[in-house]
Amino acid sequence: METNKVSPSSLLTFSQVTSGLQPEFALIKKKAYLLHINASRYEVINSYAAMLIEHANTRRLDFFEEDRS
Repeated sequence: METNKVSPSSLLTFSQVTSGLQPEFALIKKKAYLLHINASRYEVINSYAAMLIEHANTRRLDFFEEDRS
């Protein structure tokens, strides 16, 4: 498991990527991945959505938010 800071006062522990897809963006010539991730904060597990954009040899997390669906 990897720990990542979401905000200065809140640690989030990633536990599992539950699903993902690679949407097709006609205007973006880069690979993008939409991930659904289980993570816990204060021992409470929630689902989060993340968009990962691939640039050359690096990957950038474009957004990360709690999945409210």
